[in-house]
Amino acid sequence: MGLFPKENVNKGDTIGYYTGKILTDRTANSSKYCESKYLLWICKDHWIYGEGKESNYTRFMNHSSKPNVRLVVSVRWKTARFEAIRKIKSGEELFFDYGDEYWINTDIDPIERN
Repeated sequence: MGLFPKENVNKGDTIGYYTGKILTDRTANSSKYCESKYLLWICKDHWIYGEGKESNYTRFMNHSSKPNVRLVVSVRWKTARFEAIRKIKSGEELFFDYGDEYWINTDIDPIERN
């Protein structure tokens, strides 16, 4: 899939918030959610489940070890937003680094796309 901005994005701009259902560790590890590729850990005992009607376009952002976007987490508000780490041109694909833990829990090898 991928996510591509329609306009130029400046360094420091917010791309959007990762939205979805807030889950506890126990719920996230249940059989209903544990196989999801859209679980995002945000703090000690909280996850965001980014599938379903509560999710948004940010779930389509792909991985790169050379990202142009970073994840900014607020433990206090239990939110996660994506911020541009450099200027991004209109139509250029947006990437963030999923982190090593993401790949350990899947049967997928990361592919560099940028």
